[in-house]
Amino acid sequence: MVGPWQVPVADCAVTSSSYFDYIGEAMAIGERAPLALTNAAASGRMAIAEAIMNIAAASILKLDDIALSANWMAACGESGQDAKLYATVCCS
Repeated sequence: MVGPWQVPVADCAVTSSSYFDYIGEAMAIGERAPLALTNAAASGRMAIAEAIMNIAAASILKLDDIALSANWMAACGESGQDAKLYATVCCS
């Protein structure tokens, strides 16, 4: 949330580790759910790219400082869904 009215428009969330230092964490989200319906691997690549572009609003010194955590929001076990997950992880 950003500003006096707490509007959810920020590209990333930034926290401070202490009151006295200028270090902390930045978090960003990337998601491309509609694209996943037609091309799962492309949606994975675009979600990663979106998260990296969103976190660029924070002071990131090097790309190695970014840690990626992914969550596949699909009905695994249903027909074709496991293959789409594999294609996204393997080929992205």
